[in-house]
Amino acid sequence: MSDDGRLCRRPGNVEASSAGLRLKTLVAASDCPNKIKWSTGSIQSKAEYRYGFFEATMKIADIKGMNNAFWMNTGNQAATGDYFEIDVSEVQYPSYDHIGLQQYPANEKNVALSDVKHTGMGWGPNSLTIFRHVSMIMVFSGLPRR
Repeated sequence: MSDDGRLCRRPGNVEASSAGLRLKTLVAASDCPNKIKWSTGSIQSKAEYRYGFFEATMKIADIKGMNNAFWMNTGNQAATGDYFEIDVSEVQYPSYDHIGLQQYPANEKNVALSDVKHTGMGWGPNSLTIFRHVSMIMVFSGLPRR
């Protein structure tokens, strides 16, 4: 995953163990672009997943403007070249949580909710279901098949 000049992602901020995945937020090194204050971690799977249940427990950084996120991208759609970003949870301290399905180029408004710690997503052939604290809160249905 490449940075676009607004981010400072470092492999050293990623820890994987039998206990799970941990992405750390640290004070940025001097070589981060544009005087960025924080460095973060991210992962990108080499595998392609079609459907399943994906979940995360997130400790929200109490840093104003920090985007604590759990999202995925689809592959490019053969007919148009567009792709979708599935925002399961993009949280900013103290109480903003964005949930959405965005098509790039984006053409729909997104839905926002607040206060989350445990989030999950069920992905089926024609739908996405978003869960918070084990309760279903949103369903996107009638999605195009891939």
